[in-house]
Amino acid sequence: MARPWFKKRWNKIVPKAAERSTYVLVSSLCLILLFREWIAMPDVVWQTANATWVTVLWAVYLGGYGMVLISTFLINHFELFGLSQVLQERPGRIAGPHAPLISKG
Repeated sequence: MARPWFKKRWNKIVPKAAERSTYVLVSSLCLILLFREWIAMPDVVWQTANATWVTVLWAVYLGGYGMVLISTFLINHFELFGLSQVLQERPGRIAGPHAPLISKG
């Protein structure tokens, strides 16, 4: 969906302001389909019984989730999901790049 030829065709159907939020929606639907159709491998690929390595692996695993959670708060959620672009294009919106996301009056 990031290719110029796709965007040119896609913007005939979806307004440019809703492009990112539509991408997030389609990506989420693809992930839901992937999770729904997932088939687990029947065999164990690797395993460790060493308590130290188990602790290290759990720390890395949970650290990854923590990093994702913290990084989402370091950016604007409205910008990430494409909602600010949609809100900036609505009628009656105050113009300007740093204007609040509220309507006039």
